Amino acid sequence: MIHISENLATSQASPIGVATGGNNMMHVRLHDPIQMRSVLEPFSDHRLILPLLDQPVQLERYDLGQPYSMIIEPGDFLAIPADTRRSIRWAEPVRAVEVAIAPDLLREFVEAEIGILAGPGRLAENFHLHDRRLVDLAGRLGAAVEDADIGAPILLDAMSRAFLVLLVRAHADRHAVAQSPSRSGLAPDRHRKLLDFVRSNLARTITRDQMAETVGLSPSGLTRALRATRRQTPHALVMALRLERAEELLANPHLPLGTIAFECGFADQAHFSRSFRKARGITPSAWRKARISGPH
Repeated sequence: MIHISENLATSQASPIGVATGGNNMMHVRLHDPIQMRSVLEPFSDHRLILPLLDQPVQLERYDLGQPYSMIIEPGDFLAIPADTRRSIRWAEPVRAVEVAIAPDLLREFVEAEIGILAGPGRLAENFHLHDRRLVDLAGRLGAAVEDADIGAPILLDAMSRAFLVLLVRAHADRHAVAQSPSRSGLAPDRHRKLLDFVRSNLARTITRDQMAETVGLSPSGLTRALRATRRQTPHALVMALRLERAEELLANPHLPLGTIAFECGFADQAHFSRSFRKARGITPSAWRKARISGPH
């Protein structure tokens, strides 16, 4: 679960707040209308400022002491990558959501949830962006953080994951995502060891952590390596081997489908049938009948 906090440390130099959380933290704060004048020091977190606007407002951005005026439209937001200094001033009071995201969280989310290889967790180098869906979701997320009745942990987790999905797909640094030291994938001996482990434990629950420990990798490292080696996630690999074993057992016409489901690690016969049909386009019973009767 993603850890959400609204505890943004503040300083006189940065009235809108500064995130100070750990490696897996995402900080969210909903700011009431305020004429924000801010010098954003180069902190270690990515910073997003998402104004909740009904009409355009003017913003002054200072680079090397020189002011640059820009118009911020509804749906626009500001993205300040980690280790970047920005000085900004709003021309009028603005209600906004501020989100601070640890780079490690961004990188791990890309690898584990999106399922693509990732290097450093970086945002694209673009200060002024537009994404109405992201801004709208940020407004709901900020309200949920402030509302104790609405802000249940499971709701916040779902909303924050949706926020990160939208952010990564549209605004992550694609060059950084494309770089990965794990492009070589699993070494042959590790690959065999992983397959042996999964096949030997099909009747049990198999987690990504267990698979990673078996081959001496971190969970995110295993995901990257499997993507490079087999173009599969750990979950997809386990499911493929369950179905492979199920096909072997279906060749025995006397073995009940419920027994096959149990031995292959499915929750029940219905789960087995749904998974088999989704992957093979045919039910287990029909597959068995065609296999046993053979071509006419």
